[in-house]
Amino acid sequence: MPITPPNFPAVLTRANWDKNKGILAKMAGFTGMGEALATLDTQYKKVDWTSYDMEKLFSGKDDKLTLPSLKSAIEKAVADVKSGECGKLRLQAFKVRDLADKTQKDFKNNKLIPKSSGDLCGSISKAADQLGVAANPNTMSSEIIATGKLLTRKFEFTVEIIGKNYGTHLAKLGAALLELKKNISYDLWKGAEIMTLARNLNQQIGNVENLANRGYDVGMNPSACTALFKKISPYAAASVPFAKTDSETVQKHHLEELVNLLKEAKALK
Repeated sequence: MPITPPNFPAVLTRANWDKNKGILAKMAGFTGMGEALATLDTQYKKVDWTSYDMEKLFSGKDDKLTLPSLKSAIEKAVADVKSGECGKLRLQAFKVRDLADKTQKDFKNNKLIPKSSGDLCGSISKAADQLGVAANPNTMSSEIIATGKLLTRKFEFTVEIIGKNYGTHLAKLGAALLELKKNISYDLWKGAEIMTLARNLNQQIGNVENLANRGYDVGMNPSACTALFKKISPYAAASVPFAKTDSETVQKHHLEELVNLLKEAKALK
């Protein structure tokens, strides 16, 4: 789930305090509440909430998304919620809470100040505490890490699929080529769906370099995979690589070529 900034209620604004604290409360002397609330509002606006949501942070920057860059962004965000702008917000929220509690107690001890002024302090204390708790570093850190996992999920799925299905794709293409060795023709090649089988295998081979560039190790040489991907691509196209009228020699040449490429694919993993 995306990270949503905690709500900053009107009760925590200086304007609300100045408007509703009451005339007698104003005459009671300096409390520091107005300044503390103004500081809290300013600090809340300093927090870059987008930098905590990895999906938003890397939005439109897919080419820059790698495990090292993601790890760095997460570490920076976690550090900020602990002691950066978000950490400062949390500390200021609790300062406002404690000051509101003290001011409420002082107002209660002054019989001239109406109960509503003290109740306002109680509302400020509660809201400030909720804001501070919402910026809890443990909770925020878990949410930050969770947004990172959402980003890596598709890549981890691809790694998992390669590990699970690569051998199957090799075996299916190998079995089909073995049958063609017995008897080859344009129609038999097409009927065996060699293009589809080669495409399924080649798709996984082609994903390796992209995954490696992002920091994933699938146990295959990335540059060798890229080179082999290019060589298999003609056989993974939509059409048979030779014409119906081509000689048996030409047809067998393509068969042997793909058999050799399959051997290279087996050697990759």
